[in-house]
Amino acid sequence: MKDMLDKLDNPLGISEIREIFTNINTELEERGLTATIYVYGGVAIMLSCYDALVSFDMDVIIDTKHHSIFWQVVNVVGKKMELHDNYMNEDVLPIVQGDLLKESVVPSLQFSNLNVSIPSKRQLLAMKLYSSRLEEDSRDLLDAIMLSKEEGVSSRSELEQILKEYVKPSAIKQRNRKKGSHNGIYTFMDKLLEEMNHGDNRKVSIATKRTTR
Repeated sequence: MKDMLDKLDNPLGISEIREIFTNINTELEERGLTATIYVYGGVAIMLSCYDALVSFDMDVIIDTKHHSIFWQVVNVVGKKMELHDNYMNEDVLPIVQGDLLKESVVPSLQFSNLNVSIPSKRQLLAMKLYSSRLEEDSRDLLDAIMLSKEEGVSSRSELEQILKEYVKPSAIKQRNRKKGSHNGIYTFMDKLLEEMNHGDNRKVSIATKRTTR
């Protein structure tokens, strides 16, 4: 519970994100190690196109020959910056390795001993469509609206094409079955298009000032 409260009280802005990467690079450099971080979710959107957002944690996949030492470095940096214990995690790993057909990764930041890469905006949109959370505390819809606008997407057929380009058909089917007919991926798409075409544009305009995850 304390860790959850710490998360809510200390969201990460773009300056904190960059400071985290800088400190991780310094720690890796001191140890003579290298690593690549693949960043997903809200932080990837911040690095890609909306740096005014904030996020509560960092969804990542780590590529390094020294995995356990890397996570020791993450803990060192977390304590140094007084971050919550789970500020960086690999919870997205099962989705990326199990549910996606492919990835379109682009470089984002480069340091002496650390590279940071993120998915393309198109892949980020596909992953938001796949997540398709419409719960009140979720920001998937606003994220998907922003990414759709960035990609120039404005129709159901385009959204379906992007989803099927990146996500396995079996995963889509399973996700829809799990969510139910009134709360599935295609319901999310319809809501997205409704908000883009007829929704309250003020909600979209302030999206760059709110949290994402």
